[in-house]
Amino acid sequence: MFVKLIQKKGNFNMTNGYNLKKIRQKIGLSQMEVANRIGTTQPQYNKYETGKQDPTARVIIALSKIYNVTPNDILGFELPQEG
Repeated sequence: MFVKLIQKKGNFNMTNGYNLKKIRQKIGLSQMEVANRIGTTQPQYNKYETGKQDPTARVIIALSKIYNVTPNDILGFELPQEG
């Protein structure tokens, strides 16, 4: 289900891009540093942060490892609390 959600065109939007930017800035990395770590260019990474292009599942997983967060954190999903 996760892969289907993020591969659907247009599902990743500016809110999700804002999440990427916020997380990246919190740990003090530049767009260039992140782009190099995921094997892309800074202009391409900027498209993810501005919501102009959807990142692939591979990119979201790579970013979650770099940022030490879950893919859900990047996508802005909140799972229901069990209780």
